[in-house]
Amino acid sequence: MCTRRCLVPGLILLVSLLLGHLRAQDQQWLQYRIADRKTGWTPEFRDWQIELQANRPQGVRLPKFKHSNPCFGRWKTPLSEGGFRWFALDRSRANRPYYLLYIDSNGDGHLDDEQVIKGQTGVDSAGFWPVRVTLKGHEGAVTYHMIIQVIWRMGQQPLCLVRSGCWYEGQVKIDERMVNCILLDYTANGTFDDASLDPENADKIIIGEQGTRSAAVGRLVDVNGVFYELQVAREGGSIRLRKPTDLRFGSIKVPSGLTMLTIAGLNGQFYLKPQDRICQAPVGTYGLYGWQIEQKNEKGKVWSATGSFQGQKRPTIELTDGRQVDLDIQGPLVSRLEVRRASSGYVIGHVLEGQLGEQVTLMVDSSRPRPPKLRIWNQQRTFGEVFNFAYG
Repeated sequence: MCTRRCLVPGLILLVSLLLGHLRAQDQQWLQYRIADRKTGWTPEFRDWQIELQANRPQGVRLPKFKHSNPCFGRWKTPLSEGGFRWFALDRSRANRPYYLLYIDSNGDGHLDDEQVIKGQTGVDSAGFWPVRVTLKGHEGAVTYHMIIQVIWRMGQQPLCLVRSGCWYEGQVKIDERMVNCILLDYTANGTFDDASLDPENADKIIIGEQGTRSAAVGRLVDVNGVFYELQVAREGGSIRLRKPTDLRFGSIKVPSGLTMLTIAGLNGQFYLKPQDRICQAPVGTYGLYGWQIEQKNEKGKVWSATGSFQGQKRPTIELTDGRQVDLDIQGPLVSRLEVRRASSGYVIGHVLEGQLGEQVTLMVDSSRPRPPKLRIWNQQRTFGEVFNFAYG
């Protein structure tokens, strides 16, 4: 009895070590990359606006400013006490951009111990990159870089935009082959594992061969048509990929000619290519993010229509095990004019819409077709003129 009781702790320790070793083998590490110091280039980004205030934050020790009216803002990050970091913008005189930055890089809640960062200035703007801060990670301090841009506006608070100035990149092993992997903090909050029903509010991953599109981070990732369970380290730096043991699928029936269907949800973002008008994806709730249809005319030219729901309410697709959803995105496109009054007249825009309200872009042999013309005349027919639309 005594011998058996004495062996149990050793067995528990041995099993724990083996499980830890297996988990370590499962974890694949990536290298930290920083935005180009001259241009601020990163693989992909989104700018997020930060509201600025003129009131000085209470309880925060401040440096000696050059100008009497600095601006203050809070960069939100879950890897800091309180969920944010204070920063201040300064300038040497009025009527010029704010080109000096103080940010709470060490997380002590104060700015008086920070070195001033001088931005790269333009006519009405200043850019700061890469701005380094130290965040509180799961296992200790982690380094993070961001890019801050400030645009001066006469009579208003400056416009302040922030985006990530770093990413993780490296080779990962999938089914005995190595592929490139890039992790992007698309939400610019210091973490790399944010998932969302809206892919614009999720972090991004690029995994696969050269030219692979970025996809929103989720529970799964599609690599060359094969789905893997995905786990991203919160502070970046590593991922885990596993083949699911019991992955169930639903089906989407699409119109003839459809070559790509993009859906996104908490499972991830998937670019689906139909087989015999059927797309398959793991069971779950998704938003319809986009689609592409191609057709060849009698002259052999390939016309493509790409629908996008960015900035609009997206239709919801509920996929359940073994069931099929019919997606009706056929029908004529709607040509619509957008007219708004300007100081010297009117501004008229042309928009193509699909049956679900999505914006549609046309291409012919991979180029934009000639834009349409607009003829305007008055009720008395004493005025008439033809105007040319232009892209951009």
